[in-house]
Amino acid sequence: MTHTDPIALFTAAADALNRADWPAAAALCDPASVAGFHRHLIEQVTPSESQREISVEFYLRNWPGMPREAAEYMLAQHRKHSDPERQLREQLPGVASLADLLRLSPAEAFVEWIEGRSFQRQVRRMADDGNISEAAATLSLEQASGMHNYVALGAVADGDVIAHIVYQRERDSTDEWSGDAGEWLAHLPPDEQALARDLSGRQYPRVVSCRRQPDGTWLMLAGHDFLSIGSTSVDVIEATDDADEG
Repeated sequence: MTHTDPIALFTAAADALNRADWPAAAALCDPASVAGFHRHLIEQVTPSESQREISVEFYLRNWPGMPREAAEYMLAQHRKHSDPERQLREQLPGVASLADLLRLSPAEAFVEWIEGRSFQRQVRRMADDGNISEAAATLSLEQASGMHNYVALGAVADGDVIAHIVYQRERDSTDEWSGDAGEWLAHLPPDEQALARDLSGRQYPRVVSCRRQPDGTWLMLAGHDFLSIGSTSVDVIEATDDADEG
């Protein structure tokens, strides 16, 4: 389906993510931006012979007084986070090797990245790694359908071929000023209470960009900020059985 309106395009992309239809979401992206994203992924996970080798002495020289044990720890952390294989596993958990990534088309690689960064995949990995129980994973996945319930606030033209869509997460219709939040609000002066209510759910709008195609339709720009997928973080809290405590 093609879209001649940026807002309609945005809505379709958010709907695709909520359905966990990663190929449909990727298909709504500009081909040139998808190709650039693929190239950047390859560069990011390709070992570089020219990369400067950091040593323990580097830390000791630049941070006088640092204990050697601390320098060794810093070096280990640097090597861990700069390891191309580790970056590949984090960015594209469904891709086994750099060779496999090179064989993927740009569109296929973007689909793998979206799926790998999705809430669903992160919860599944936590369960597979033994960090959460299967019961907690199942409950979290059942609640994942509204992860991308976004509302477009408007589209801002930036020239003839680029538009920026300002969006926000859909506000919860339930009363948010109950419990601790209500107690906090009650201690504020009346004018600050009104301000807090007006700002609730509206303080941190997000932006995603799209590009007009030669035929006049619009497509999203692929990137690590695509509909906040790159910043998706999972924190699953296990339910505790009070009867087993003490």
